[in-house]
Amino acid sequence: PSMPEKRGSCCAVRIGKKVYLVGGISHLTVDVFNLDSMAWDKNDHHQNVMSMPRYCCCAISIQHYIFVIGGTNTENNHLNSAELFDTASNTWTTLPMQTTYSRSSCVAVSLKSNHVMVAGGRDNLQFHDTAEIIDLSKLVPSRPTYNQALRVQDDKETREN
Repeated sequence: PSMPEKRGSCCAVRIGKKVYLVGGISHLTVDVFNLDSMAWDKNDHHQNVMSMPRYCCCAISIQHYIFVIGGTNTENNHLNSAELFDTASNTWTTLPMQTTYSRSSCVAVSLKSNHVMVAGGRDNLQFHDTAEIIDLSKLVPSRPTYNQALRVQDDKETREN
C-alpha cells in the first residue's frame, strides 16, 4: 500500500503488530503501518513532534518506546543527539545525552542490561570506525514505565540466553 506521504532516508522499527517509520528528510512525525489491517494508520493524532527533522538516523525499540539516534538535520549538520518516542502516549522527548561523535547513517542494536550499541556512520569530515555503548536506564529516570520496560526487556533477554 502507498505510504501516507513520500519519506526518504527514514528508519523503521516494529513493535507488536505495527511498523513505525520515523525520521526522513523534512519529517517530524511518525507514520504507522498496522500489520493486522495491512493499512497505514491515520496520522492526525500526533500533536507532539520530534525537535527537528532527522534523516539517515538510526532507531531501535524497547517495549513501546522508540529511540532515534543521530542523523542529519535540514541544515546538513550531522547530529550527536537522540530522541525518544513513546508509542503509548504518542509523545516525543529529547534525551539528555550526546554520542561521542556526530553520527549520520549509523546503526544501533539493543544489548543486554539496558544498553544500546551505536556504531559506524559519518560526520561532516569522515566515516567512523568506532562504536559506543549507551546506558538507556540513565537517560529517562523520571519515567517509571520506561524503567519498568527496560527491566522487563532485560529479564526476557536473560531467560532467552
